[in-house]
Amino acid sequence: WYQRRVRADYNDCVVPVIEICDGEDMEGFCERYYDDNLNITSDVRSLKVIRGEFELFQMTNHRGMELEKVTEKDGLKNVGDLVKISAVRSFSPVLNDVFCYVEQGQKFRGTVRSTSKSGKVCLNWKDTPLSNKARHNHYCQNPDNENPATKPYCYVSPTEWEECDVPACVWNTDCYTGIGAKYRGHVT
Repeated sequence: WYQRRVRADYNDCVVPVIEICDGEDMEGFCERYYDDNLNITSDVRSLKVIRGEFELFQMTNHRGMELEKVTEKDGLKNVGDLVKISAVRSFSPVLNDVFCYVEQGQKFRGTVRSTSKSGKVCLNWKDTPLSNKARHNHYCQNPDNENPATKPYCYVSPTEWEECDVPACVWNTDCYTGIGAKYRGHVT
């Protein structure tokens, strides 16, 4: 018997997303999260990072000396196969420049946008004038400090580029998601 419950549809989110299940091989009761979980009350037997990277802890409230990092590249993981921890009691997304950009996005290496802000498909960077500076893929980047773009962009033709709709990282904000574990705002 297989039951899958998803709290919300995060398929279009540009944030880290993890799915945890109480059965092995992603079976049983499953839930998706996009924020910290400080106290998992169910028995997690398998998990899969849908997007991004997460740190897994054997104890609640992100405690313990050991933690295990998992990414979407790792695919399905049964908890029994983890190397550093034997149970998952809390987890936290790793926030980095994969989902948003800082400054002008020169370090942005995300794979979240492959179209420009106007919806045009991005060319592979190997077919652009910046093929020697950019990673060869069709995602938005800002590989040089000379382009007048103020955020990640992509080439939509061999000579024309457009900015992409990638959000700026806002680390000091007056809003929160989930239980607010990453909240750094100033509202009292």
